[in-house]
Amino acid sequence: MFQQTNIFQGKTSWFKPAVIGGMLAILTGCVQHTYIPSSQDPGRDMRPEVVDAAPAPAARPEYRQPQVVTQPRQENQDQYAYVTPDYPDSGVSNNPAARRLIDRALEQRASGDLEAAAATLERALRVAPNDPEVYYELASIRLSQQNYAQAEQLARRGLSLTRDPGMRARLQSIIDQSAVGRG
Repeated sequence: MFQQTNIFQGKTSWFKPAVIGGMLAILTGCVQHTYIPSSQDPGRDMRPEVVDAAPAPAARPEYRQPQVVTQPRQENQDQYAYVTPDYPDSGVSNNPAARRLIDRALEQRASGDLEAAAATLERALRVAPNDPEVYYELASIRLSQQNYAQAEQLARRGLSLTRDPGMRARLQSIIDQSAVGRG
């Protein structure tokens, strides 16, 4: 019924390799090549440069371990006595912008403008959200305004940020005064 025919039948011997070569040339032309010139300098190596698509890792902040203060053991001291590490005084802000805002708020408070002092300290909180001194000053203003709940909340947040015994005592005093004020 059906007669099988060969398309290469009756063609010359060069036809079959020419068809295969043409198909390979077409397929090779479909491959997409990206060329990134390394430089305009003809004497330089002309191999394409490797482009790294991954971003460089962010630099990690340097961790500094607190220094431990060693004290000579006294005669009757327990041999297992714990010496507390010497943490830097957190009662003074290290952030210069926050320090200026705290100073301005203290001036406003001294002049009797508690609302302006509170607004200035709220700006300082945005500048230095982990500064316990800002929390202490704002909590003391809220205590002066008889806003006891907010004064206690701010003092507790500041207490969680500091290890300085002096600052901890001042913040705890605000917490205690807030509790007395609420009754």
